Amino acid sequence: WTGAQYFIMAAVSLNVLRMIGPHRDCETESSFTNLRVPENWDDALEFSKSICATLPFVLAVYRAGWFKDLPADMQEDCERMLGRERMVLALLDDELELATGLLVAAKIPVIVLKGMDVGRRFYPERMLRPMGDVDLLVPAKAYGDAWRVLLRGGYQQIEPHFRHSFRSSLARGTEVPSIDLPRGLIAGDITAAIANY
Repeated sequence: WTGAQYFIMAAVSLNVLRMIGPHRDCETESSFTNLRVPENWDDALEFSKSICATLPFVLAVYRAGWFKDLPADMQEDCERMLGRERMVLALLDDELELATGLLVAAKIPVIVLKGMDVGRRFYPERMLRPMGDVDLLVPAKAYGDAWRVLLRGGYQQIEPHFRHSFRSSLARGTEVPSIDLPRGLIAGDITAAIANY
């Protein structure tokens, strides 16, 4: 998915949230009728999952002024999902710091790609950019050296690596995110020029 697709899904999810969210009338300050019903909550959550917008939906609910009006189990659902995502981001940050530290110490230039970079620079909240790994680009002439540095640093190859492979995936174990090390980028891409310096 591209960043634009995630933004579109987030916008759709937020519009659905507006439709099923709190309703105000003249007689009460906040008459919360729709999401308090478990079936409606389940439907809204299922819909957000179906369009890959669960995190934007849950984050919007969590930040809404009426969040504390939700039943405790629904609040706990939101807090659990957001807490899990914060833990994933912390693991990704640790892997990014370790891998880039190893490469920089070996004097291998490195560029952070995709989610870890885009999430920080272009999203209003990092957790709105789903990520599962860390993508790092090194100069083409240093690819083999970078791969060996990461292996010496405790990373292991986690999928077959063939001479014609587009990238290598390495990880320090099964419980931590992987590091993807592409061999290069698509020809004509501006970043490809940087990768081949």
